[in-house]
Amino acid sequence: MQRLLLILLAAGSSSFLGAQDWSAWKPDPVYHGIQVREHCGGFNEFANRYTWDVQLRNDYQKDVDLSWAAEPGLLHGAEAQMDRALAVKPGEVVDAHHTAPNACSAGLMVKVNEVKAAGHPTGAGASASLLRPKIEGRWRSKDPEPLRKELVVQLSGKTLTSSWTSPGFSLQITSPLPEGVSGSVSLGSGDQK
Repeated sequence: MQRLLLILLAAGSSSFLGAQDWSAWKPDPVYHGIQVREHCGGFNEFANRYTWDVQLRNDYQKDVDLSWAAEPGLLHGAEAQMDRALAVKPGEVVDAHHTAPNACSAGLMVKVNEVKAAGHPTGAGASASLLRPKIEGRWRSKDPEPLRKELVVQLSGKTLTSSWTSPGFSLQITSPLPEGVSGSVSLGSGDQK
């Protein structure tokens, strides 16, 4: 009987292997009034990924709308895992669930993309403001390697970064986009005539 109890206990606890306790609350590096923590629930064989519980806490003194992404540097396109919560009260905790290839020991990076006062105007303009495109353009000269020059322009959300690199000189400029900027993007073959 004791042997059966030990076997049942071992089998029951094996599903918790790889799981961990909640991480400590950490302020988001950009939006300091939002605290984030995560908890790995273990490996899901069917999804072939680790399951993660995420909590975000509003430490601001007013209701806010917020959006965030899990592992934005790792998960792109169809795998991107972004979420949002509206009218989060001061002190309120938002629960979210994500999956990622990260093992429990590696942790999960959660990046808060935007925080704004709750009740911000709704409509086409408001929903478009939650879309944070990441676009990059790159030009390289055809010079041989030691003389090669490169220009990189990145648009990430509301931030524009331009970098110029040439032998013995590099320059990087980062600037926020002003409110109300709109326009279009066109993609070409890259062939110049």
